Amino acid sequence: MTALDGTSRAGTIGWHVATIVPALGLLAAGVESYRGFGPVSVTSAVVVQTIGLLGGLLCYAGATRGRRAVTVAGLAVLAMASIGGALVVSLDGFTGGTVWPFAGVWALIVATGFAVARARTIGDGAVIGSAVALALLSVIPAAVQSPGVAGYVLPVGVAVAVSLTVGVRSRAAAERLRAVAESVRVTERTAMAHELHDLVAHEVAGIAVLAQAGVAIGRGDTEILTRIGDSAARALVDIRALVDTLRDPDASGPAVAPTGAGAEELVETATSFADSAPGTVGVEIDGLDETIPAVVYLAAHRILSESLTNIRRHAATSSTVDISIRRESDDVVLEVSNSLDAAAATARGVTVSAGSGSGSGVAGMVERAESVGGTASAGAAGDRWTVRATLPVHGRTTTRRSR
Repeated sequence: MTALDGTSRAGTIGWHVATIVPALGLLAAGVESYRGFGPVSVTSAVVVQTIGLLGGLLCYAGATRGRRAVTVAGLAVLAMASIGGALVVSLDGFTGGTVWPFAGVWALIVATGFAVARARTIGDGAVIGSAVALALLSVIPAAVQSPGVAGYVLPVGVAVAVSLTVGVRSRAAAERLRAVAESVRVTERTAMAHELHDLVAHEVAGIAVLAQAGVAIGRGDTEILTRIGDSAARALVDIRALVDTLRDPDASGPAVAPTGAGAEELVETATSFADSAPGTVGVEIDGLDETIPAVVYLAAHRILSESLTNIRRHAATSSTVDISIRRESDDVVLEVSNSLDAAAATARGVTVSAGSGSGSGVAGMVERAESVGGTASAGAAGDRWTVRATLPVHGRTTTRRSR
């Protein structure tokens, strides 16, 4: 099962099942315990337990979705059910003790752990304190009237303590993952700045050569002048990238990456992997030309290299690997997929991105894609693991975005 902040679809579904199924079982047990005490007692138990469960599930929904207002509403409903469970004993024809809405209390206890994992403000802390108090105090009326119920106080207290502990540990784990993602972001920004020197030197040298050729050929050669202009424009993009990268290291948005790779590097990396891989490797590279900025080529090269490195580390026995790099309209689309073994296939349906617990490799790929205004994702679908990146060719290579 996953952390309380829900890093995978399977883990989230697991928490839903672990909350709702026991709650429904407790609801049925609570109603069954009043069978034989008469219709008034059974009806009262059904109403109190159902309202209590509704309140508990509202608390759970609010906590898992970060909706404090929904959680507060659930606390109010569950509190009313607890009070109602103490008052029904005065009804004509009611026999038995106070109805304790323990089905709703169970959902509330689980919700408390989620609330702790997601708490950000003093208001959130107040809601958590109210939830703990309600979970513990709800059993008191039933314990006073039915001494046998007093034995449930300790298990409820232990359950609350466990939920709080899991919430705190999950919160700490999430903070560590955020720190790793930030470390990766800073590392990538530093690497991007270091890479600029080689590229700008290459572009400026190219401009000088083209200019000399233009002088030698004559002023009328517009093709040479056009190529000089294109090369100068690419160098300008990279200089601006460096300015963005070195501007404020604490800026909220990722800086644009400098450049330093071309189509030939992508082809070489893909074919080199294909030659050394034990399984079957398919390589498809199409539509890459000089109109694609070097900044996009570099991002694609870094993402491709990281993807192939991950395959060597974690899926070296993959029987098939497919590498596709192609231009689609104004985007360069890169896809790397590999077959999964039986153990890895159990993680199917899980998608990861930066900051979601995927590790520094995927976080670095996402950072690279975002540096040129693109997107990257990695995840399992069926029996294959796929990394996909979409990198825009024009229009967003010098844009900073806020997170």
